[in-house]
Amino acid sequence: MKKLLLGLVAALSVSVYSADGIDNSFNKWVLDQSANTLSYKGWVFNTAGSMDALKITSVSSYVAEGKTDIDFSTIYEDTGATVVELGGSLLASYPGKQGNFVGTVVLAPSIETIGINLCVYGGVTNFVFPPNSRLTKIPNQLLGSTAAYVDLSTIPRNITAIGDAAFNSKNAFGELIVPATCKSIGGSAFNGAGKISIKFEEGSQLETVGASAFNTSKIEGEVHFPASLKSIGNRCFAYCSGLKNVTLHKDSTITSLPEYVFYATSIKKFPEIPKTVETIGNYAFSSCPQMAGPVIIPSNVKLLGNNVFECCKSLNDIYFENGCTNIGNNVFSSCHSVTNIVFPKTLKYIGGGVMVGGAGSNSAQWDAMVAGNIWWQSCPEFGTTDKLFLYCDRYPDRSMTITNHLSSVQWEKFAAANPETFVLPSKGNPVGVWTSSTPEAIVNWGVFSLVIIIN
Repeated sequence: MKKLLLGLVAALSVSVYSADGIDNSFNKWVLDQSANTLSYKGWVFNTAGSMDALKITSVSSYVAEGKTDIDFSTIYEDTGATVVELGGSLLASYPGKQGNFVGTVVLAPSIETIGINLCVYGGVTNFVFPPNSRLTKIPNQLLGSTAAYVDLSTIPRNITAIGDAAFNSKNAFGELIVPATCKSIGGSAFNGAGKISIKFEEGSQLETVGASAFNTSKIEGEVHFPASLKSIGNRCFAYCSGLKNVTLHKDSTITSLPEYVFYATSIKKFPEIPKTVETIGNYAFSSCPQMAGPVIIPSNVKLLGNNVFECCKSLNDIYFENGCTNIGNNVFSSCHSVTNIVFPKTLKYIGGGVMVGGAGSNSAQWDAMVAGNIWWQSCPEFGTTDKLFLYCDRYPDRSMTITNHLSSVQWEKFAAANPETFVLPSKGNPVGVWTSSTPEAIVNWGVFSLVIIIN
């Protein structure tokens, strides 16, 4: 018995003290099953469950301040317990609630569940996913509002969802490979992230991408969405200046491109729109200076919101297939390169300022428009009485002639009352003749041509 006790003491001394005599017990996990606590580096956590399925539920006491790296992967080695769950807000720094945690967090491969707000507002400097992780979901606010470094290429391949604001950190970086099992990416999930690229695993089941999911992140290259996509949130890629191209799979079932979804990106080509999309929201493609034409609005799109293409300075030809009924205000304002627009026969309403807008930039767009054509194939209702060509102050007389004509003349009524011809007014003087018996008529205002197709 004496020899056995001496052996245990010797073993303990080896595990606790280093070769130079320094006590390492402080850096090891200590499990007290009778008290349901787990201690590590001055922190004391409350626990539940069994040795084979240990849950770390909350904080009992904590280190008041200073750097403390926490490595959950060593719990099994130190205690023989397998940790499967971490409670919510475990390492958060809510005032008066948690300690001032600063340091690296390493997950254990055995962890399957993590509660929300794990590190929110905390001082996490690095967050490490282990290889072969069993984690099935990235919770809301995993790192929320921290500056933690995390390599997105290490995200576990078993996850089914990425929660809201999960990686809301400027130091989230790397190649984000969205696992095939992941069905949702939450709102602001990667808002403000660092340099990242995005790929979807083959067989992707992704259905939803939340609002502002990648807003202001430093995305590089292209994004090609899978056929499984059903919805995408507003401002999803707003201010992602490195985004060069977007592909929407023709078989996806999204019904709208919401407001600001690709605002202020570097997209060079207008994407092919899936047949299920019916609306394009306000400012959806606004301020995309590199996006050129042609832009084809397919027949399934019924509504264009306000300012959809505003400040797309490289945009030139725009063609609407028959189907669209409503176009909002300022849709093509400050589009300095637009020379040709074909509006659909189905158009019923068009807002003000559609053609020209933007103080200081109006002359450039006016010059472009006088070199091209606008094709009207219907008699829509106009949203304003005098501002279809808003801010054409370079040629105020001519612009008023155009706007007054386009906003006040009800073509269908005039055509019915004057089946042969009627004169277009301009401050009391005729500037052209519409001959309704011909398939099209060109009405000239100096160097400007308006092409009207008569149904």
